Amino acid sequence: MNTTQQAGISLALGQDAPSIIQLIPYGEQKSAQGSFTCNEESIRNILEKDKTHKNDYVIDYEHQSLGKDKAPAAGWITELIDKKQDGLWGKVSWTKQGKEHVKAKEYRYVSPVFLVNKKSKLITEFINLALTNSPQIDGMVPLINKQKNTILQEEHMNQIAQALGLNGSATLEEILATIKELIAQKSKEAEEEKKEGTNDNENAEASVNKKVRAALNLDSTSTLAEITSEIFALKKSGLEYQKKAEELEVLKKELAKQTAEGAVTTAMKSGKLSPAQKEWAMRYATEDPEGFKMFVAKASPILPFHEIEAYQPDEKKERLQDEIFEALGIKQKRA
Repeated sequence: MNTTQQAGISLALGQDAPSIIQLIPYGEQKSAQGSFTCNEESIRNILEKDKTHKNDYVIDYEHQSLGKDKAPAAGWITELIDKKQDGLWGKVSWTKQGKEHVKAKEYRYVSPVFLVNKKSKLITEFINLALTNSPQIDGMVPLINKQKNTILQEEHMNQIAQALGLNGSATLEEILATIKELIAQKSKEAEEEKKEGTNDNENAEASVNKKVRAALNLDSTSTLAEITSEIFALKKSGLEYQKKAEELEVLKKELAKQTAEGAVTTAMKSGKLSPAQKEWAMRYATEDPEGFKMFVAKASPILPFHEIEAYQPDEKKERLQDEIFEALGIKQKRA
């Protein structure tokens, strides 16, 4: 057999009406109408009955909805929440007037109405809630804490629990345990990624070393010192080759210049070039010796012909040619 009980609960008002409130505290409670108990079985029974309860639970003034008088609502309980060791809680949608009464401290307490099994003293069903100034018991979690933002923190905890994939009614211990598990999991994953990254680096280094050995014609047993030595030797050889190439280029340019001077001088002495054309002819003979040779062969004399001595390379030119041939590794025979 069930009996109806009312239990006045004290409120500590703050800056605003809360959106989540405690409806029934956990454990054994005593009131002027007798004692009652709210435990896991009680909350389980209440939530089971709630499944068939289609309407929101009213929050009235001074339990007016239990009488025959006009009973305006101060708010509505839209959802029941199992808070485990913190008891039964509910989400509240306040009416404009109800919120103003609470904010103005015109009502400072609530009183839940519920059914209690007369024999076991266990709560079996939640009925409604009332704003009152005549509470019968104390001990519930304040609707609005004297410490700023306590209810907001409670709402944030619900959001954190849901973000972690937990029920919105999860306890602080459950939330902390889940967070610790996630931290441990992430740490393990980070260590594995770090280990995999090290292995990848080692594999990449081994692959590079293999390619370097192959390029240097060294076998797989060659040490890092041998690889380094071979590279320095190649670097030195490269520098020496570059130096020889630069010297050869200088010699080639000097020879080209002397050859061009000889060709231009011969052309001028044969009357096919005027002194004014010498600078142009030098550029032409230097850049394109064969082209200049063909030009001179086809050009008509522009100055009176007079006998000239045939142009003969000087000893300096011959020595220069010898140096070039030697740098190129070419052996020559002189007539």
